[in-house]
Amino acid sequence: MASYSNTKRALLLNLYQWAISPTSPSQITGRELIALAGDDVSHPVANAVLSEFRDEGFLDIEQGSPNEADRRYSITSGFLEFVEEVNATDQNSKTPRTFTHFREILLIELARKDHDSGPGYYDLQDIADESGIKYKEGWVSKAAYFFRDHGFINEAFSLGGGSDGNLDASLTAEGLEEAERLGFSSSDESGDERFIPASDRVVSLDHNSTEYVEAIDKLELLTREFEADETLSNELGPERNGLVKVLKGARDLLDDYQIGLQLYVGVVIRPLERLKEIAAEHPAVTWGAFLVAALDALKSLAGI
Repeated sequence: MASYSNTKRALLLNLYQWAISPTSPSQITGRELIALAGDDVSHPVANAVLSEFRDEGFLDIEQGSPNEADRRYSITSGFLEFVEEVNATDQNSKTPRTFTHFREILLIELARKDHDSGPGYYDLQDIADESGIKYKEGWVSKAAYFFRDHGFINEAFSLGGGSDGNLDASLTAEGLEEAERLGFSSSDESGDERFIPASDRVVSLDHNSTEYVEAIDKLELLTREFEADETLSNELGPERNGLVKVLKGARDLLDDYQIGLQLYVGVVIRPLERLKEIAAEHPAVTWGAFLVAALDALKSLAGI
């Protein structure tokens, strides 16, 4: 069974997807949300997560029931504000949400400098400023000492220059390995996105490109075929209708021009991977070939 944290993450993602879809109904039941989260979700754990969402102000109860799963919910303005904040973060990956996020971007930018200009000592504050990373006073020095203590840099720090100045450093092999783990690739020449941590990359969609049009066509064809196939209705139960809604929500999301990679994977790719599991268990389904084509096209569209 999925852990509490994984269940919370899955249900939050489904609530997010439901909130941004213009075709979503005005209310949703807890049971429908649980079905969207997958087969390995424990109902008692899911009920506890829904209760937490209500306490956090993400959900309003529109129709009560002793069981969380049977209640009908609507989205609150507080959750919509949360969604807008997440979208804004996805649109600007160089505005760190936390010190840890800033530290990761700074190390990647140091690796970029090392790659583009050659090995040497570089001022970390200059790198942050030149790269356009926003940060709070003192973050550069905290990151510098963190890098030093973890063996990511050789340092040549000196006095003066303010709280974040005179922090010259050269990248070590360990530092380069860490930057690569975070998403840096010296062989990828696709632009600034190669220096953004994988979890914060943005998928840019060109609606006029052949690749985009073909991917949309394949997703829509899969959705129609899966919705028309009722052979697994009894076995899948509520999950079948939940997956249909998720597929339509994924299509709506793809109307955007920029989507955070994490959101793209969660809303677009993961539901198709769930369908792949179902198709493997039931090879006679009529939509299997459409699924393979759609999954390949959508992964290619995002460079996954």
